Amino acid sequence: MPPGTVNKPKSRALKVRREKIRTKKKLSAASEKHKTQLALLKSRNPKRERKLAKRKAALERAERPEGDVMKDVVAASSKKKASKKAVADGADEMEE
Repeated sequence: MPPGTVNKPKSRALKVRREKIRTKKKLSAASEKHKTQLALLKSRNPKRERKLAKRKAALERAERPEGDVMKDVVAASSKKKASKKAVADGADEMEE
């Protein structure tokens, strides 16, 4: 075995490590830019805060796994059923 090959670092592993560091830096820089941009938008137009909050909630819903989405749908449909029952009960009471 030639000298210098035993403890030589693997070039592929180094590439991957460097790439991970590079992407982490890019993501953190993008995050900072995004935060400053949002701060500017909010300072210019205070009403925009609601719109940004809605967008953030929509993104969080999109990032959730598929199983969680179904829970939201089931909860929403049960609320609708409950409100329909309440309306129907109210109509029955009025008829009496």
